[in-house]
Amino acid sequence: AKAGLAFIDMDATISEPGGFSGSGSESEEEFAYGVGFSFNVGARIAIRAEYEAFDMYDDANMISAGGVFTF
Repeated sequence: AKAGLAFIDMDATISEPGGFSGSGSESEEEFAYGVGFSFNVGARIAIRAEYEAFDMYDDANMISAGGVFTF
């Protein structure tokens, strides 16, 4: 399990034909947390999976899976 702060810096620019354009930016510090596991398949190989959540204005969640080869 893990918990902490996420520092978020967003910039956006929009340009459309006909002359419309706009831009904006936002910075936030939000609480983040997650859980995960790792399973050894052999002496040098493992697989892992994680779930992370960020308490932003539109709640962002992430699920990831990966492999590890130790050499």
